[in-house]
Amino acid sequence: MTDVISNRPPNTQAFIIHGEILAWDPVERALQVGTHRVSVAPSVPIAKLKCGATVTVFGQEDRLSARWIVTDVALRGIHTEGSHAAA
Repeated sequence: MTDVISNRPPNTQAFIIHGEILAWDPVERALQVGTHRVSVAPSVPIAKLKCGATVTVFGQEDRLSARWIVTDVALRGIHTEGSHAAA
């Protein structure tokens, strides 16, 4: 038997989505990038998010709840958190 060490929470799958913000609700922290509807984690800065902007979002899909939660956002030319390069 082999033990696998992972930094990601159990029952999750990492995702990366790149595209245009088609809908953004800052109160609900609900974001639509292309055809993908995701939730933005409270730890992610949101001041510069707006419809029409091109973004790359990084996060985790919770397989039990089927929620996609964004943990990092890179706006074209502006990076909000972490170490990912802007698109």
